Amino acid sequence: LLYIDHLNQNYDNPILRKELVTLSNKENDLRDEARELISKADKKSETNDKDYVFIHFILNYLPKGLIGLLLAVILSAAMSSTASGINALASTTAIISPFGYPDYVVHNNNVTGNYNALSAAARCNIWRVCLASSVNATGLAFSRNPKFDFFPLNETHPTYNEDPYSLSKWIGEQTGDSFARRYERMTISSLRFHAVVPDAATAKAREAGGGFMGMRQLWGYTNLDAAARSCMLSVVATWRGHEAFYITAPDTTSATPSLELAAKNFPDVPVKGDLSGHNSFFDSSKAERMLGWKHDLP
Repeated sequence: LLYIDHLNQNYDNPILRKELVTLSNKENDLRDEARELISKADKKSETNDKDYVFIHFILNYLPKGLIGLLLAVILSAAMSSTASGINALASTTAIISPFGYPDYVVHNNNVTGNYNALSAAARCNIWRVCLASSVNATGLAFSRNPKFDFFPLNETHPTYNEDPYSLSKWIGEQTGDSFARRYERMTISSLRFHAVVPDAATAKAREAGGGFMGMRQLWGYTNLDAAARSCMLSVVATWRGHEAFYITAPDTTSATPSLELAAKNFPDVPVKGDLSGHNSFFDSSKAERMLGWKHDLP
């Protein structure tokens, strides 16, 4: 580097020149040895180390903000040649919880993620899209005082969102409506998951230990495998348009019967469905009817 700096000043130092040539020869020898080792390990491997110059520049010199933009450009170019083989998109590009983030980050990340996923799908002629929504789309755990018109909740219940997370989920569903109107071939499913956990025992243990929000969550949960199955079923659906679906377990996390929970915590909310036993405060029958989905397999 010192020699190169001297060259830039029109000054030639024979000692530095000799050292630079020696280092260059040593570098070439090391590169040859590396190629031999790679070839011995895998004869089909690429040994042209010029391919790594660009990567080294990106990782060590390119500003971090531009790295993400560059990757997006590369992925976009790659998608243009592979999208013809893709017929469905499942997107979970969102912040799973509002805790630990500023309100605008929670809102903007979720809203922009959904829009970008739908926009990319439409541009690439991908007509089946699954979006990760939330039971909070109607306003729930993060509201000051959750408001309910009836129990159990179904997809006709209005939204009373007032926090950035719930608002972002509701806007995501409205975005689905908008794209379905513009692109009539699209099948868009907004899946309202709830406190996704590995299994029911985990959910109930957390509730017993105070790890869930209890009343503010309406004692609900979703098993991970059941959530995954709903995604798979949504991208093979044959109906057109956009639909939201509650994807929740059929029971609660509480040891107290559901009617007792409703009477104690929400005495003014009418019960219009079956809350007998430990039945859920969420009605997932629409998902069963339109997607063929049930939380618990036979």
